[in-house]
Amino acid sequence: EEDGSERVLSEADSGSFFGEMALLDDAARSATARAVEKTELAAFYRSDLLALAEEKSQLGVKIIMYLSQVVAERLRRTNRSLKEVRDELESVKVDSEEVDGA
Repeated sequence: EEDGSERVLSEADSGSFFGEMALLDDAARSATARAVEKTELAAFYRSDLLALAEEKSQLGVKIIMYLSQVVAERLRRTNRSLKEVRDELESVKVDSEEVDGA
């Protein structure tokens, strides 16, 4: 957060991954990950993905397609959450107008 506080965006289970957007473009990472228990991680960088795609193009395409599906699903989930928030704000606005008009 801008005030220095933290917000939990998601929790990862065993075998899951994060930071996939950094594999697809050169933008800076958009979040920080913190383990809440003893954890083993494997790092896979954009340069690794590009080298793999050059050496084993079919595997590279499969990985990129999978990453794209993950990003798309996370975007859909975010869009649903934003719609829920907008709907809730609209409901509060209507309730507020009814109170003000009463």
